[in-house]
Amino acid sequence: MPIFATWYALLVHSLLVKGPTLLPFWASLVLGVFFLLFRPLTAIHINRSGFDNIGHGFGIYTVYPEEGPPVFSEIYFHIRHPMYLGSFCAAVGFAFLRNNVMALLTALIFLIPILIEVRFEDSEIIERVGEEHKEYIKNTGALFPHKNVGTFLKLLFFLKR
Repeated sequence: MPIFATWYALLVHSLLVKGPTLLPFWASLVLGVFFLLFRPLTAIHINRSGFDNIGHGFGIYTVYPEEGPPVFSEIYFHIRHPMYLGSFCAAVGFAFLRNNVMALLTALIFLIPILIEVRFEDSEIIERVGEEHKEYIKNTGALFPHKNVGTFLKLLFFLKR
């Protein structure tokens, strides 16, 4: 359980950091809400792909990962780790709401454990699945799409398949 406390502390820590104002209030509000929207939108797409955050993260596939089939549809066609993208964007959104450089830097620090976890997960899946996942890694971004960014954003915001 300590890992979850640390994870969520890092997620919201940018709300607590003080510093000089970065942007006009209206701009920080718009950017903050824009980035915060990524979290629920990625969760919707994870569910549409056949997973739910709680069930996938804490369920049977954690105990018996070999029982979980690989998924390459929907949002997983564009990025491999949408839950981490949503969490990172939420941290950036909180930083924009806080509206200072130190808050943004704090949100960027949240990328460190995310990137470490991405490496661990990809290594474990390669061990389980093999070449199929190596090819998937080569063609698909971990957190951000390599190509078709417009298609990805259309899928994300307009729920277009």
